[in-house]
Amino acid sequence: MQSNYIELDHAIGYTGEVANSLLLHPGQQDYISISGANIIIGDLSDPHKQRFLKGHDDQVSSIAISHSGKLLASGQVGDNSDVFVWDFEQGKLLYKLSEHDFAIATLDFSHDDRLLISCGSQIDGKLFIWDMITGCIVSTMAVVPGIYTTGVTCARFGGFVKDIKLRATSKYQFAVAGGKRLAVWSLDPFSGEMKHEVMNTSPLVREYTCLAFSPNNEAYLYAGTTTGDFCAFQIKNKILVFAQPVCSNGITTIATLPGERVCVGGGDGLIALFQISEATCQQLCKVSFLGAINGLSASPDGVQILAATNRGFIYRIRAADFSKMLMRETHTRGVVHVTYSVGNSDSEHFMTSSRDGSLRLWDANDYSATTRCAILTAGHPSLSVFTDEIILSGWTDGKIRCFRTDNGDPLWNIDNAHKDGVTGLEWSHNKKFMVSGGTGGEVRVWEMKTKDLVTHLKEHTGIVTGLYIFSDDTHALSCARDRRILCWDLKSEKRVIAHTQRMGGVNSVAVFGDEKGYLSTGQEKKIVLWDLRQSTPVSIVDAFPSPGPEDELQSIALSKDNKYFVTSGNLGVVRLWDTSTLKMMAEVKAHSGCATCARFSPDEKQIVSTGEDGLIMIWNLFTS
Repeated sequence: MQSNYIELDHAIGYTGEVANSLLLHPGQQDYISISGANIIIGDLSDPHKQRFLKGHDDQVSSIAISHSGKLLASGQVGDNSDVFVWDFEQGKLLYKLSEHDFAIATLDFSHDDRLLISCGSQIDGKLFIWDMITGCIVSTMAVVPGIYTTGVTCARFGGFVKDIKLRATSKYQFAVAGGKRLAVWSLDPFSGEMKHEVMNTSPLVREYTCLAFSPNNEAYLYAGTTTGDFCAFQIKNKILVFAQPVCSNGITTIATLPGERVCVGGGDGLIALFQISEATCQQLCKVSFLGAINGLSASPDGVQILAATNRGFIYRIRAADFSKMLMRETHTRGVVHVTYSVGNSDSEHFMTSSRDGSLRLWDANDYSATTRCAILTAGHPSLSVFTDEIILSGWTDGKIRCFRTDNGDPLWNIDNAHKDGVTGLEWSHNKKFMVSGGTGGEVRVWEMKTKDLVTHLKEHTGIVTGLYIFSDDTHALSCARDRRILCWDLKSEKRVIAHTQRMGGVNSVAVFGDEKGYLSTGQEKKIVLWDLRQSTPVSIVDAFPSPGPEDELQSIALSKDNKYFVTSGNLGVVRLWDTSTLKMMAEVKAHSGCATCARFSPDEKQIVSTGEDGLIMIWNLFTS
């Protein structure tokens, strides 16, 4: 159901763990990045301007832009490991190429945009050449295990094959690397005949990760290796010219610039620029970043470079002196929770928790991350609450951690707050205590000043999935996967109300402003309206009113005036509901994976949703 009530305003996300997941468009105005099963096209000068290419149903594993910038190709992993070819300007799907299985390893366009090469993963083992005018197969070959025993890692076109006088012939030239083997191929586009010649790498033995032909006459082929050096091969004689050590943790990506310059990115975060002259190599500039370089794309004129790391940082670099500017910062794995500040009406900042081991505070005005809290050896944060001064967060390693809001510095932590992970956390209105829930079903009360355990409540037998502290700071509500929703008197340390969902565990609750009732949802795939003064539900409706597959909801939240509520679930759909009628007003396919959480902004003008695809989606809300 499409509706005028919800409109996508912006998306924050980048899957930095995918190799070559960032491209600079040849027009130098746009950039292309992978985010889960989505492709985001952003504007370099305007952070508010975005476009989205949607169609994949699993993680996008490779992207390529044609030299003219008119075509964009994308491939994915999973059962439907298809290659999509898009019209870049119109955002329209031109071809859906469905010959690969399991995963697409690499894609590249020929220099004249006429051909596209696609190589599957090691299990797939197939190489295809596609005609971009007709969408038909020009040639194909099973290259694994016959030629490449460990699968293809990279394939790049390199103009036309040259004759003995270095004149271009009608045959296309491309290079394919896989494991310790590197070969240069020729293709007759009329007959489809392909031939290959293995490069003489003696005396070196290397595993190759990335490739790039030298500009203009394609005299050299540059190949990055897992040992941290890049090799230069002469195309004419198929011999190794030199190997240049660069970094540790291997070369992850490589790009060529005009003037016989080569830019390489390493697994240790180093980016270096080299000048190539005959058989010599001289380093011009270098710079280091946090995380492995998994995206490196240079402008056609060689003036600027875009670089991205597996930690979610995207930089713009001036090639002349390697001065850099942080352009974007994102999560790189699934985002599991979003929240706004407690105790005030600030709608311009919200905080997210991610499986990449970080918390980030976002400014909704320009979508920048103003604060980042990261602990990479502690599992990941499952949820958080924050004020202008501090951030309280629960982590899967069982600790409750506190950080400063202004700079993200750690302040303190409670070790072993819950044995196998903190799954619920709420802060009292008087800020004197907090309540936490864990995987073992325990609900615990902690004094803020001393960090001591004050109360231990144990009636739940399943994972605690939600908590709420009433405005009197005396009562609390907890829900769990044991199908029970319990109301507690914190002073007497006793349960005073117990509600039981008919089937399946409870995933989330939302308490009304008058605190007399609440909404719940969970594995029963229903939305249930409860009155705290009654023992049975007031009303029950389906969580997925539209025809189609059933959707287990993971999150439910009320607007500040309680007129509306929003849900998100396993199908990646965000739905807006009318509270008075319990009828759905709008639904949007927000995420390619599970939509883990959705919240209203305090001013009720926006909804923020998060997903396992790593995306944070900001939606404008029109209800008046």
